Amino acid sequence: MRFFRVMLPLGVLVSLAVAAGFALFDPLKIAMDLPFDLGRVSLSGSRIKMELPKLSGFTNDNRGYSVTAKSATQDLTHPDQIDLEEIEARLELAEQGWAKLTAQAGHYNTKSESMMLDQGIRFDTSAGYGGTLQEVKVDVKAGKLLSEQPVELRYLDGKLTADRMEVSQKDSRALLTGNVRLVFKMPPPDTDKAKATPKPATPTSPAPAVP
Repeated sequence: MRFFRVMLPLGVLVSLAVAAGFALFDPLKIAMDLPFDLGRVSLSGSRIKMELPKLSGFTNDNRGYSVTAKSATQDLTHPDQIDLEEIEARLELAEQGWAKLTAQAGHYNTKSESMMLDQGIRFDTSAGYGGTLQEVKVDVKAGKLLSEQPVELRYLDGKLTADRMEVSQKDSRALLTGNVRLVFKMPPPDTDKAKATPKPATPTSPAPAVP
């Protein structure tokens, strides 16, 4: 059971990152079948900048998501490269829960369908677990996430740290290497319950019969 509690945040994290990658697959093209908010678009030289872009939709397993950014910039001389600022991705979970991923900066390559996030990456969920990362590379097409910088995942009763992390959504596999440390806090003993439980009566020998 504890193993599944450790793995759950990793699965949610890669789902979030992949959903964000799909949503940002060339955000400067308007998809008419998706609720897409362009924000304000400006042109400076060969660079197009879109302020406050927002895109929402559904994943393959019918979970709603939304992705926003402070800005998305594309150089017309390198149309497959997109620079992002202050990204926030939100994904619906079971039982009306949610997960959120934020990063100060990101870079998306539409040709390789890969996304790099860095600078203050934070992961939070409505269930109370989350984590922080320094750098994340997401292979959107393969459904893989790779961090070659230290990561920290937080749980309600502990935390998991490692120098490197690789997660595969398709294989449901996670590999953590380098100074891997898992710390759990043991719950305090339930003293009230122990006091409330009556002790079994001590059997007594019958009194001898009086002649």
